[in-house]
Amino acid sequence: MLVSCKITNSVLLFLKRQGEDPTPLLEVGSLAENFLRDPSYWMNSKELEFWLETAVNLFSKDCQQSNLLTAIGHSNPDLRAWGVLDSVLRMLPRPHEILNQPERFLSYFISPGPPADNIKRSSNSIEFDLPITSIQYPFLTSYLKAAFESLPVFVGQPLASCSWSGLRFKLNWPNEQTSIFSEVDPGRQISP
Repeated sequence: MLVSCKITNSVLLFLKRQGEDPTPLLEVGSLAENFLRDPSYWMNSKELEFWLETAVNLFSKDCQQSNLLTAIGHSNPDLRAWGVLDSVLRMLPRPHEILNQPERFLSYFISPGPPADNIKRSSNSIEFDLPITSIQYPFLTSYLKAAFESLPVFVGQPLASCSWSGLRFKLNWPNEQTSIFSEVDPGRQISP
């Protein structure tokens, strides 16, 4: 399984904005800095897991991966570290539409795109099974969980809440599901 360097780029940008020197991370693993910063590049999932663990060990003040990786994941809308995907997400009218096709969205981060089985949707949530567990990839899943929570922020709404238990992934959207393309005329033309 390969994982997108959108994740490594996010981590490096976040650390730089926090005033940290990410140089020690650039020496971890086999990828050169330009690949770690390239959101279109891919790396081996086990190598990424080790890389994220190293980032947590080096830069987490209280040695809790969830705190550092959650902060990074929640910062993604401001980091603009995902390349073209950042722009695409900002053009969607509602956060629900981001996961209309969960497999397709996951394929931006994981290759080959993992199947999303047993999909259940409600007006405020989506849940499905993924062949990736937090036991197998605790650092990757911590980051992805927080990144998915930040998806509504791309369209001007509050964070979602996410749980990932075993194979079951569930994302609860914020209650407010208004659209920037609402029926009320905003008084200006909006074009992508």
